Amino acid sequence: MQNSYEWLTILSASLCAACLVGCAATGAAPSSTAQVSKEPFGKTTDGTPVDIYTLRNRNGVEARICNYGGIVVSLKAPDRNGQMGDVVLGFDNLEDYIKSSPFFGCLVGRYGNRIARGKFTLEGKEYSLVTNNYPNALHGGTKGFDKVVWEGKSIASAQGPALELHYLSKDGEEGYPGNLKLEVRYLLTDDNEFIISYSATTDKKTVINVTNHSYFNLAGSGTVAVIGSACSGEVPEGRVRGRDCIPAVSERGPGVLTQDGPKPAIFHGLTARPCARKG
Repeated sequence: MQNSYEWLTILSASLCAACLVGCAATGAAPSSTAQVSKEPFGKTTDGTPVDIYTLRNRNGVEARICNYGGIVVSLKAPDRNGQMGDVVLGFDNLEDYIKSSPFFGCLVGRYGNRIARGKFTLEGKEYSLVTNNYPNALHGGTKGFDKVVWEGKSIASAQGPALELHYLSKDGEEGYPGNLKLEVRYLLTDDNEFIISYSATTDKKTVINVTNHSYFNLAGSGTVAVIGSACSGEVPEGRVRGRDCIPAVSERGPGVLTQDGPKPAIFHGLTARPCARKG
């Protein structure tokens, strides 16, 4: 028996909107055709070739994705004045991603974020995972989806240029059950939306939480540092960040989001002041 999962992410839609609408607002001339191109991006330490794909829509907005880790290497979009800039952080070469990347722009899985103590129970059976963020399992383990080479191919789409990546995560990989077949599609629409959609099929019940791990600087690379910028977000009532960054339920009720009270928190270089609400 196989189980299938499908989900979709409009990559930071609320953040990208400010920069992606610039082209339409300023009347920048669109290119004649959308396109996908492919070129070599280097080799992994074991000699596996890695490619980088460039998606460019009719408006000149451009996304570059490599099939090592499904990394969004760059996303060039216009600001309010129509000036193009790269709004995601990353490296210019594969070697730096392999050597020391803090999950820049990659696919994380099988399970994004942490699993406490690297253990979970499913249908009465306890599974032990690789604890690469001791004592927890983080982003799929020592060799998660961010560190494997995916099979890539360009896709014809009426909405704009698209790329599909495929990977088979075998039963027992990093401790997770089931052979998991994954398909991730990157679509750059002619409305300047960058959409990532995911689908997966497994031959055994398992846990899965795949996502993209891009870091953004909407001012564009090499311009303004994001350190000290403030943002806010909503979380379910009574949820807090517990020890080891594992979500927990607050015994003090809604509105208390850290052990130390509702103070701003630093997350990926941003000052974040989360808030909670009922309903």
